Amino acid sequence: MGNDGFIIREASGGGAAMRRDLESLYLQWIEDYYRDVYRWCLRYAGNEHDAADLTQETFTSAFRHMHNFRGESSPRTWLLTIATRAYLRFARKAGRSKRPPRNIKDDWDEIAHMTTGETTEERAVQSLEGEEVWGWVLDLPDRERIAITLFYGEDLPYQEIATVMDVSLQQVRNFLHRGRERLKQQHVRGMGDEDRLHR
Repeated sequence: MGNDGFIIREASGGGAAMRRDLESLYLQWIEDYYRDVYRWCLRYAGNEHDAADLTQETFTSAFRHMHNFRGESSPRTWLLTIATRAYLRFARKAGRSKRPPRNIKDDWDEIAHMTTGETTEERAVQSLEGEEVWGWVLDLPDRERIAITLFYGEDLPYQEIATVMDVSLQQVRNFLHRGRERLKQQHVRGMGDEDRLHR
């Protein structure tokens, strides 16, 4: 994987043998990362048909622009960057879905434990179920939602999130902070509604 950028640079200017190396590398990326990209697209698209379309668009675009991959990030990060941009174009055209994807609880239990600390709000957020939190995540502004998803759903470190989102590290920290705060506020509002129901 660390040599991918070198292989691509060499193959871009080479003959038929080098192009075969490039095609071989591309096929290896499909084998290695298709599932990750598809899962990422499914989380946002909310249905298998749109997720498959976005995944295909991602890999098609990656092949067309492989010469731009410099190896400064992992191929997975680069592909998720392309998938994120494909999703944002899709969302602008079609309006983003508010439906949670299938089996979201398994993938999003971790978001329920996204903060540590002693405050009541933080302990409350830790006790949430993933499906409820996912509904709130879908309601976040796009950049906060993407940062939260990359951090908690894809386990990407801040630097890779910055690369995927094409923003600074500080902006990633800000998006995550604001996203967490909005999720906490939503939970506190939900607890107030629940208290009123039990009176």
